[in-house]
Amino acid sequence: MKQKHKEIISLTILTVIYLVCIVRYFPGRPFDSLTKTMWHLLGVAPYSIGITVIIVSSLQKINGVRPAWNSIARIYLTLGLVIEFFCGLYNYLERAQGSM
Repeated sequence: MKQKHKEIISLTILTVIYLVCIVRYFPGRPFDSLTKTMWHLLGVAPYSIGITVIIVSSLQKINGVRPAWNSIARIYLTLGLVIEFFCGLYNYLERAQGSM
């Protein structure tokens, strides 16, 4: 029972971190923040979903059973964070190069 609570808490924390990373914030412009966040989510989510499907299919083929829903969610969120890291790095380098 205690292990189940730890898994739920860690999955919740991972979800919150993912949501914080995906938000595009424009001070004083909530509509722009919402639209840019949705466009970014729609642009990045297919990659995370596609890679997750490939990984889950591979795990199912190797183990013979499909992973639990929380394991699939962890895979998606972890891939999403990795992709967000590279998107952020790209945006940072693009802005730094534009200012030179």
